[in-house]
Amino acid sequence: QLGNVYRRRGELFRAVHVFEKAQALDPENVDIAYNLGITYFETLEYEKAIDNYKKVLEQEGIRGEVLLDIVTCFYRLEEYDKALKYLRRYNELYPEAKDQTRLMAVRKLLISLAT
Repeated sequence: QLGNVYRRRGELFRAVHVFEKAQALDPENVDIAYNLGITYFETLEYEKAIDNYKKVLEQEGIRGEVLLDIVTCFYRLEEYDKALKYLRRYNELYPEAKDQTRLMAVRKLLISLAT
């Protein structure tokens, strides 16, 4: 996809534009929603990223990486209760993932906030 080419090149605003156009044409496309979520995350537009990640969850079901992306977005927005809610959901669904590096980093951040 052209949007991913722009994103890989670091042309994030062009990527957003391409993904938004694609989403307008195909609003049910999970891949577009996911890629747009990633790109919004990279442009620090966390609310928009969350909206697109939630579309992925609604349309495709639970994806661990999407839940962790949502946790990170809420953390960066300083909405710690919401971040914890999604992290708990992830932990319930993927209890065997306790040793993953990214998950551990997110957990440490949230634990430091809770204490």
